[in-house]
Amino acid sequence: MPVKESSEIERDGLYRIAELMAVAARTSPKTRGVDEVVTAIVTGDEKDVHLMEYNDSDIEAFRTIIDEALSYSSPNQVNILYFSLSIGDAQYDEDWYNDWLKAAQEYVEAGKVEWKSINEMYEEYIAKN
Repeated sequence: MPVKESSEIERDGLYRIAELMAVAARTSPKTRGVDEVVTAIVTGDEKDVHLMEYNDSDIEAFRTIIDEALSYSSPNQVNILYFSLSIGDAQYDEDWYNDWLKAAQEYVEAGKVEWKSINEMYEEYIAKN
């Protein structure tokens, strides 16, 4: 029986995790049933070709998403809108991230949203239900 080295085991495990994350994204409930999720696993040299570059239109889209989510929120419930941006190990535009954070902070300062970790969101949900 051939021996499977730890690096191969770890690589295979990471691929499996990425596949499961893609399945979870596809099968998770969507707002109003709208499914615009696109998933891909990109590795090796292709990874650098497919790096996502953010621009100002992404910040405007972020604002639009928050405004829409706020229009559906209920003051008597825990309302959760989760964002995740990955910078990975690639070069990234620090100015863009600062602009994105400033856009989010406008909502925080207006008292419309709060920054919470996933654990904090869970704890608040449990406390109110």
